[in-house]
Amino acid sequence: MKLSPLQPKGIYFTRVDLTAIPDAESSDVGKINVEADVSCIQPDQSATDWFVLLKLRIVSLENVKAPYVGLIELCGSFSINSSWPKEGARRLAYINGAGILYTAAREMVSNITARGFYESLTLPGLSFFDMFKEEEENAAQPSLPLEEEKPKAPKEPAQP
Repeated sequence: MKLSPLQPKGIYFTRVDLTAIPDAESSDVGKINVEADVSCIQPDQSATDWFVLLKLRIVSLENVKAPYVGLIELCGSFSINSSWPKEGARRLAYINGAGILYTAAREMVSNITARGFYESLTLPGLSFFDMFKEEEENAAQPSLPLEEEKPKAPKEPAQP
């Protein structure tokens, strides 16, 4: 089997905060939204090492009281094979790195909630490709300069 050009060196949970909601309905366990934030950092511009940070907010859907809500934060240290094109390194680290971290977070959430009052929560799949594409599109849009605020001319008194 061929190895991926992105290899994890370490996965570290920096925050795991899951709350069981006492008056929720067990049937609403999957009625959640997962909001994800990804940061991708290359500590040394000439190196093949990358850090990927993933923050997940688990929130109830509107008008629902899901049994579990919370915040998960984790960091991954990754290495990219030196034969991988440098111009595609950030994309690889962002999309695949975030996917690897999300899988670890999904397993952590599932394991913790398996011991809870309600049935176990399995996080839904997310597309980090779409997130990366959206981030690139937003970065490519030029920011509009703020119009300088001009002092307003004093109002002239009304003529009789």
